[in-house]
Amino acid sequence: MNTEKFFVGFDYECPRGHRFFIEQPNKAVKAEKRLGPFAYKDEAKELLESDVPIWMPCTCRRNPLVPAQLMRLHIVTPKAPVSAKLDIRVQPSSVNQNGHFYPHTEPLELSYNKYYILRLPFAYEGPEGPIHPPRTAKSCGRLFKNWFTAAHHRI
Repeated sequence: MNTEKFFVGFDYECPRGHRFFIEQPNKAVKAEKRLGPFAYKDEAKELLESDVPIWMPCTCRRNPLVPAQLMRLHIVTPKAPVSAKLDIRVQPSSVNQNGHFYPHTEPLELSYNKYYILRLPFAYEGPEGPIHPPRTAKSCGRLFKNWFTAAHHRI
């Protein structure tokens, strides 16, 4: 059985324009782990099998600390004949459990040998109106686990 590598990145951005990726839920990638631009050596299995926060504390050191928002998902599919599907389900607020975001009614199929960037909404709205970001730098909201699946094509 062949093993193919997918590259997945969770791109956060704060209101001040700082951007960072995470290596585990609620944990930003440290600079010393970098092997080069966008090259990290850890597996994303834990991230794919866990709920990932929509908002989390920014890595900037300027006070007051502000929340950063999950803005983009980066997915690079391998050059092998594989199928990958995205089934994005977001609960933007930990307080308001009723508001959910589903960009597609059916899972979105990805082609192999491509680089995809999925842009998540800047603002969310629930049944009671807009869902505002947290006022303090805390983790809340979530991208539900198992949003990404992949399988080899049968030849």
